[in-house]
Amino acid sequence: MEAANRQHLSEIVLLHIIGVVMIFVCHIFQRLNWNTAVAELLTSGVPLFLFVSGYLTGISNKTRDKVWLIRRSKRVLLPYYILLLLVFLVCLFIGQRPITPYWLFFAANIQGLKNFLFLGDIFCGIEPPVGGGLGHFWYVTIIMLCYIAIFTYSRLKVKKLISISSISLFVCMLIAWPLLLLLNIQLNSILAFLGGAILAKVNKGYTATGMCLVTIAVAFFVALRFVARYYIDGSLYYNEFLAPLTCDIVAIWIFYFVFYIGKLKPSIIDRIASWKGIVALDAIIYEFFLTHHMFIKGSWSVFDIVNNTAMAIFVLLCISLVSSVLLNKLCKISTKLLKI
Repeated sequence: MEAANRQHLSEIVLLHIIGVVMIFVCHIFQRLNWNTAVAELLTSGVPLFLFVSGYLTGISNKTRDKVWLIRRSKRVLLPYYILLLLVFLVCLFIGQRPITPYWLFFAANIQGLKNFLFLGDIFCGIEPPVGGGLGHFWYVTIIMLCYIAIFTYSRLKVKKLISISSISLFVCMLIAWPLLLLLNIQLNSILAFLGGAILAKVNKGYTATGMCLVTIAVAFFVALRFVARYYIDGSLYYNEFLAPLTCDIVAIWIFYFVFYIGKLKPSIIDRIASWKGIVALDAIIYEFFLTHHMFIKGSWSVFDIVNNTAMAIFVLLCISLVSSVLLNKLCKISTKLLKI
């Protein structure tokens, strides 16, 4: 969720907004057990974020520099650890038994490894922090893993210690993906990030032909997924391969569509991206992602406090926005105080 240059990358700003709205609505659908098919497609917001982050990484020529990795780490980890500390203190204050093995995983930022290695519920019987409201923090582990991996790859490439191209690496990982599932290794998120980075390097423009091809691919895989639900729903290859693959392709379609419109009507994209509400939300987009889920699921859910669904959603939006702004300000204050 890297900050975008609005003068040249208005499309990125809009993709950030689209991605976070999809994730926000998806989590509400999941919490309220609304249309599961729609909720499944809305999960494309996560690979969209990863794809955009990969794209921004791909257009950077500084991925081999330590300064680049430090800046990326600060942007990802500072809000994460500040929020984690605040949640821990609140749990301690209200007596929600915050001292559990889960906190060691969060403190080390390895909670997302269970999404990558299918570790499952290794703390079976122990209630997670905030009743599972921090379950989405797996993203922090994965995005940092992607940044470290691309930094390491770039360094090794410069030193000529490896010769494989990023495209060849991507193809090999894509082929290995369904096979590695048998070993409980999920490459989906890393592939989404790497795919965005590669697109930034090889893309020659956004054309009508390309838009048609991506649209056909989306239509095919979405149809295939919904047909497959009736026959292999719940199986390893439906849950961990076909479903994530479909979400990835939907994310690519959204990405391509926004850039295609940006090519045809750049003034429209720039005008929308410059709206005050869009600019304000983009400035706190990562903080919004971090904070919103703990007010949807778990012991702090507003849906357990507010009976009216519409009012609960409104309260959720307000609390999420306010907490995001506060977290963003705390990060700025911490940056000045710590001089980082």
